[in-house]
Amino acid sequence: MKQVIIMRDDLDMSRGKAVAQGSHVSVLATQNADQSDVDQWIENGGKKITLRVSSEDELLDIITQVDDLPTAKIRDLGYTELEANTLTAGAIGPAEEDEIDNYTGHLSLYK
Repeated sequence: MKQVIIMRDDLDMSRGKAVAQGSHVSVLATQNADQSDVDQWIENGGKKITLRVSSEDELLDIITQVDDLPTAKIRDLGYTELEANTLTAGAIGPAEEDEIDNYTGHLSLYK
């Protein structure tokens, strides 16, 4: 089991902002998952992979395709670096790795 966090790399976010946005969306997706899946995921190390997309449209395209797994997306409140309501990240899972890979296997790591 794993969770995938998908970050937009077309935004001018500091590392701290990116970490915060990824953390926010991770928590939201976890809250949308079945508790038994969360428990199993945590028991096995809580694996998270962070991937990148190049636009809001690409992020939305991926997240909206997922209909059978827990997902979330996060929009910034606009207090620091970004305009309010900027979509920054999405997450899928925790869920079985191969199920998530059906949607994200083509993406590269976020660096």
